[in-house]
Amino acid sequence: MRIGAILPTAGPLPLELGVVAMAQAAADAGAAGLWVGDHLVLPQQTVHNYPYSPDGRLAWDPERDYLEALTTCAYIAGAVQSGCTVGTAVLVLPQRNVLQTAKEVATIDRLTGGRLQLGLGAGWNDVEMAALGYRFATRGRRFDEMLVVLRDAWQGRTSGFKGTEIDVPASLGLFPRPAHPDGPPLLVGGNSPASLRRAAQLADGWLALAAVDTWDAEQLRTGIADLRAGWDAAGRPGDPRAVLKLHCPEVALPHLARRVAETAELGFDEVAVELPWHRGIDDAAGVLDGLTSTRRP
Repeated sequence: MRIGAILPTAGPLPLELGVVAMAQAAADAGAAGLWVGDHLVLPQQTVHNYPYSPDGRLAWDPERDYLEALTTCAYIAGAVQSGCTVGTAVLVLPQRNVLQTAKEVATIDRLTGGRLQLGLGAGWNDVEMAALGYRFATRGRRFDEMLVVLRDAWQGRTSGFKGTEIDVPASLGLFPRPAHPDGPPLLVGGNSPASLRRAAQLADGWLALAAVDTWDAEQLRTGIADLRAGWDAAGRPGDPRAVLKLHCPEVALPHLARRVAETAELGFDEVAVELPWHRGIDDAAGVLDGLTSTRRP
């Protein structure tokens, strides 16, 4: 199993420590992948519906910097000349223009020699999505249609698509093509049945979410089984990919290594771990080095 690192792109650390310095330190410590988060705009009012905190409030200050995800991936990949991949965990796909996204992703993937991975999510922030000009209520249908259009656009010339949310003319040229014929790996993020359905039917795999302090191995095991069953039912060849984004609050750090080992036992192909970057680059890299050292030849 590959072990990657989540790089903070919100708050003071990306600029105070340097996002490239963190990325390089993670790569030097054995990271197979480097992962960043995504938001384009955030409402000024207090958020109460953030799904990944107990009280629904944001886990970061919305008044602080938040680096754009695809730009940051390109910056990191250009500066860190190692074999590690760069990826989004996750990019909110339905609040973006599908052809512009296809162009940006293809460019990054081609320039990096195929090192890009895309974790993609439906989004939870209705205010953000509306501000960007897209309907929150229909984001699921838009997500499905965008996954189809992305693959088509990466063939270099669109074949035409008319859905309920997206209408793309035929014969539009979109070059360069990505490094790989069908584009970078597309992983659908989230633990919901809808996420697993998309992952199995329309993407290359699943990007699951978990935390060390609220670990639920049975939920993850069921998710892997549902992913594979849906993949087989759709008649798709090969096997789906499964990546776990693993958050780790400071108090749970003593249990991180065990959770990483359990992630491998569950059948995941990669785990992206949250590191204690607030302690400094050396401490965070040391934690990662301890996880990867047992897996080096």
